[in-house]
Amino acid sequence: MSIIIFDQQYDINTESLDFSEKGIRYIPKEIKLFKNLKELYFGEMMTDSDITFGNRIEEIYEDTFEGMTSLEILSLNNCNIKKIHKNAFKSLVNLKQLALGDNRDLCELDKDIFKPLINIESLNLEWCGFTELDDSIFETLTEVKNIDLTFNLIKKLPKSIIKCTKINNRFFYIRNNLDKPLDPEIQEFINQKNKN
Repeated sequence: MSIIIFDQQYDINTESLDFSEKGIRYIPKEIKLFKNLKELYFGEMMTDSDITFGNRIEEIYEDTFEGMTSLEILSLNNCNIKKIHKNAFKSLVNLKQLALGDNRDLCELDKDIFKPLINIESLNLEWCGFTELDDSIFETLTEVKNIDLTFNLIKKLPKSIIKCTKINNRFFYIRNNLDKPLDPEIQEFINQKNKN
């Protein structure tokens, strides 16, 4: 059996779909019919400041990824996203990599947005418009090994970053953000990671 999305036919049993840089404006509801889907790309996994032609999705709704429990990789880099509903990722319990980078009009995230992502290992939030993230936003991300917050305008790091004990300092990126010294508890966390 196959499904037609954006005038193209896809096998229902496919494990990977790539819609990156197609200029699309929405995520089709039919995407949820792919029960074996492990990888879904609406943007490249790595951001590139030279990329000018991305998707124009703008908003991720509460039910966009509903029932997509097999998904392990989701890239929404460079999609012109402005808003993500707080329960948009509630079904993505097996997600290991989430890329939201280069969405420069994405300025805020709900404090519970990442709560369902209990298996997340890599989180890309670079080149967004964040100036502040709630102190508890990373509270449940105990498996995360890589968080990239570079090139935002964050004034202070969320305290919950210290709960992310598996982060290797080589994979914790915060450059071009902070205009104040780090909170002492967070500085100690980073110092400990530097020793490892």
